[in-house]
Amino acid sequence: MVNTHSFPKLCKRTTAGLLSMLLVAMAIPKIPADASANGFYVSGTSIKDANGKDFVVRGVNIAHAWYSSYTETSIKGAAANGANTVRVVVADGKQWSKTSNSELKDIVSTCKKNDLVCILEVHDATGSDNTSDLNAAVNYWIENKDVLQGNEKYVILNIANEWYGSWNGSSWAEGNKTAVKNIRNAGIDNMIMIDCAGWGQYPDSIKDYGKSVFNADSDKNTVFSIHMYEYAGGDSYTVKNNIDNALGTGVPVVIGEFGGQHINGDVDEATIMSYCTQKNVGYLGWSWKGNSSDLSYLDIANDWAGTSLTSWGNTLINGSYGIKNTSKKCSVFSGSSSSSDSSSPDSSSSSDSSSKTEGGSQTSSDSYVQNFTTDGISSSFFSISGNLSTQNGTVYYNGLTLTRCLKMESSTSIGFNAPSSGKLTLVFGESNATIKLDGSKLTASNGIITADISAGSHKLTKADVSNLFYMSLSTSGSSSSQGSNDSNSQGSNDSQGSNDSQGNNNSNVDINGVKAVSAGGWNEALYVVFSGLKDSDITGVSYSGAASGSLTGDDLTYLVRDTSAGVRVDIPGVPAGTYSVTVTTSKGTITQSGLSVNEQDRSGYAHYNYSSGVGAYTDNGTLKSNAKVIYVTNDNKDKVTVTSKDGTTVTGIGNILNSVGQDVGSGKTANGGKSNSNKGIIKKLAQDGTPLVIRIIGDVKAPSGLTAYNSVDYGGSVGDNGYMARMKSGKDITIEGIGTDAAIDGWGLHFMCESSAPSLGKSFEVKNIAFKNVPEDCVGMEGVQESSSLSAPVERCWIHNCEFYAPSISNPAESDKAGGDGACDFKRGQYFTNSYCYYQGYHKTNLVGASDSNLQFHITYHHNYWNKCESRGPLARQANIHMYNNIFSGQTSYCMNPRANAYIFSEYNIFDNCKNPMEVKLGAVKSYNDVFNNCKGSMDGTIVTDKSTKVNTNNKYANFDTNSSLCYIPSGNYFLQTDTSKLSSYFDVYGGTLDESKTVNGSTSTEGTQTPTQPEDPTPVTNVYPIASATVQGRTVTLSWNALEGAEKYCIAYYSAGRWKIYTQFGAYQTTYTFKNAPIGTFKLVVGAKINNEWNTNDLSKRAVTVTVK
Repeated sequence: MVNTHSFPKLCKRTTAGLLSMLLVAMAIPKIPADASANGFYVSGTSIKDANGKDFVVRGVNIAHAWYSSYTETSIKGAAANGANTVRVVVADGKQWSKTSNSELKDIVSTCKKNDLVCILEVHDATGSDNTSDLNAAVNYWIENKDVLQGNEKYVILNIANEWYGSWNGSSWAEGNKTAVKNIRNAGIDNMIMIDCAGWGQYPDSIKDYGKSVFNADSDKNTVFSIHMYEYAGGDSYTVKNNIDNALGTGVPVVIGEFGGQHINGDVDEATIMSYCTQKNVGYLGWSWKGNSSDLSYLDIANDWAGTSLTSWGNTLINGSYGIKNTSKKCSVFSGSSSSSDSSSPDSSSSSDSSSKTEGGSQTSSDSYVQNFTTDGISSSFFSISGNLSTQNGTVYYNGLTLTRCLKMESSTSIGFNAPSSGKLTLVFGESNATIKLDGSKLTASNGIITADISAGSHKLTKADVSNLFYMSLSTSGSSSSQGSNDSNSQGSNDSQGSNDSQGNNNSNVDINGVKAVSAGGWNEALYVVFSGLKDSDITGVSYSGAASGSLTGDDLTYLVRDTSAGVRVDIPGVPAGTYSVTVTTSKGTITQSGLSVNEQDRSGYAHYNYSSGVGAYTDNGTLKSNAKVIYVTNDNKDKVTVTSKDGTTVTGIGNILNSVGQDVGSGKTANGGKSNSNKGIIKKLAQDGTPLVIRIIGDVKAPSGLTAYNSVDYGGSVGDNGYMARMKSGKDITIEGIGTDAAIDGWGLHFMCESSAPSLGKSFEVKNIAFKNVPEDCVGMEGVQESSSLSAPVERCWIHNCEFYAPSISNPAESDKAGGDGACDFKRGQYFTNSYCYYQGYHKTNLVGASDSNLQFHITYHHNYWNKCESRGPLARQANIHMYNNIFSGQTSYCMNPRANAYIFSEYNIFDNCKNPMEVKLGAVKSYNDVFNNCKGSMDGTIVTDKSTKVNTNNKYANFDTNSSLCYIPSGNYFLQTDTSKLSSYFDVYGGTLDESKTVNGSTSTEGTQTPTQPEDPTPVTNVYPIASATVQGRTVTLSWNALEGAEKYCIAYYSAGRWKIYTQFGAYQTTYTFKNAPIGTFKLVVGAKINNEWNTNDLSKRAVTVTVK
């Protein structure tokens, strides 16, 4: 960090011309055998502690040099807030008062007493290009080496903070090579940390020269540090690219400093923390306390003891990927040690941890284990080359949760030398994965291969594309802990037997005339569509993986059905993970494996401080205990029944759901009109504690028993278009669509409270339903307000992944209802989330509060898409609302419209060709990083550049977004995408209702009366490539393209001198790229994808994008 008392101006990196970038995997020399016995050491891209356990830095920076009297208190405060490391600022006397030897010893001692790893850094050389300043820091450490020697287990030496301010990697490298050599020659063996050039913000110095600096260290025990502020960490792409490039050198990297913002721009702290967690990269927030007034936003704590945290501190400490949730204490403080090999990380989560160790290490029982999730490709036993991935699902094996795999590609190989005969076990993400052992092809059963191994040298290579998550070799009669799966071992020949047929993640396999034409997982549900089968052919369905079960009774009847594409199997209500689905048919047993199910995004107020699960499902996606499930089709809608515990039975879904239509005496409703047969069943089920699930199958038109048109009959109202199911005093209700075609056609839903039962009217969910031709409201939620207080508020409502299509009503009860009424309205309640919904053409979309006096609070709208709607996005009164990652396209009247003291915090939303994006009437909008494209009219929001800025509002919960006691925003405990260019493509996948997939997710196998045909090995992709588009603003060019299933990398190429040349390439997580300061002129660009280790080079000119920069 630059001096908090006197801040030099940072130099921003500039680039010119088109550069070619190659990512090169480099082998890392083995560590000397005694390295781990002394202290921290490098193992591939991992940091290992003295016990050989993985150590990932999580902590803060503490400014001892300027606030020495508060150091002990600060260290204790950092430990109390979950840190496992502190980086402590000291001085060598060139700029600030020299930190004495006794002070250094006290710092180290205090850290050890508080179970904290101590990183020591000299700050005097910050920003200097002068080698004399670096040498002064080196001499300081040599002078104080007695503090370091003997503390190698506890102290990492960060030689000089941000030495070399210029963006020049070559000179930075030469200076640090000399510094490292002098440190080692003085007998200092602590792990060394080196900040990259450019005030710590030029990570290309690591990418281009880091390996040469590492090799200059005789101990091969140097790691690198990036300080991620506005230049090195300003957006998601920059963060990921810089981390990936640094790790690409084969050496560990730590984010030694970062904040939530900095002098010249924003910092994407959310991506820094989440991507570091994904990549097992350490991070240290700047800084505990004491920043100067103009940088006070970088303070983590409000007091030195850390009993009160700032907004930045809450994000760093308490965020989803913050310190408390991701920090693990270094094992040297727990007294643990590796019994036989110091390179073994902790394997305590494994059911056989007493008989094996990880990282390819050997234990007394002679078992060698490689867990790619924890160890990567680093191993002291296996020689591994290849690419790792965290994008291929999750495998659960022997108590382990495996999330990272080795991709078996043409370039992948695993070599090992078995000391004696034994058993090799391999665990894959695909049920029928294949691999070659010494040239012979083996095939997995249920994702596992076991094979007998003779003593001597062996090699594993690719057979077909597969993903290897875990492997172990047990020798000398030791157990490989396979459990019951050991019986599924395959021989070493290429014979598949009658039950093995190969598939891969992007191919359709034809077996006995049956083909899986679509399969996958989506929002805690599974689905498979088979051609060549009918509903009547299927006698059983089961699933296994993260959870297991089978379909019986109504589940089997309604979740297996014929569609135009084939027989469809849906399995809702499963937790996230990887699954196999097995279907028993008259043609044999068919298994579709490797199906990856994502966890639903439960960000927002509906789930805030609430762990009981909204609706009829728990927070892990499974049904709540004792839930009743009713399947509703257009054929059975008036025949379905439900019975409460007192024996009350109601028939017909309209009668069941329309509480206001019930007879309250003399055959009349409370409104005085005709009654239905509801009998208060919704309230009875709630009082019974019975969650209710209504599953909509196909297009369901209006049932009997709903409110009447322009009448009080069945609980209706004069002036309403009718056809509403108005549920009163319900609880734990979910109404969900099954599959891709669920629709509520011509009727709508209300979820309502009543004063006589204020504890009910809670926990309501609607998902995966398309609403069309609805004459009144599609979905409405209404509580009860008496005077100025909510006496029976509707609460905990979650409307998500639905689609709302504007109707055309020929004879509306009121003239302004020709286009229906509200799409999704919320009145007189609290804790409501509307997410991942699609609205098309609606006149009045989202009303929050029916009048200026209505009270409704704690509301979230996120990841929604309004397409060519007119108004109410939303129209809000009195409410406090958080809106983020939404898209407004072509809004014709207005978007956000806060009235009557309503306050909206709007961040990272897109307004594209909209009229009046923010029309404020006696309310307020705080706008942070919203995007406005070709908008006109009122943009009355208060635009802020600091998320913690407060705005003037008379809302009851004024500036709730900055108050951690009122919401989740200060802690960062929500899924926020800061790269708005990706919102549209992300919505295409996760927004709206489930779309039919065109690609098979997983592999298919069968057991049947015929022997299946073995398919050929996958061939290179020849007809799949990204479709790119470009936008030009001045000299900034942004390319965007569609994500391709199975893509391993993307590249960008440009046409020059008669041929295509690669400009850059990067991981498949990215689907946009921005050229800044692009050259003036016209040029062609193309995006390529690498799939199955092959680049597609077909039709380059045809799919190129022509860009003109003026």
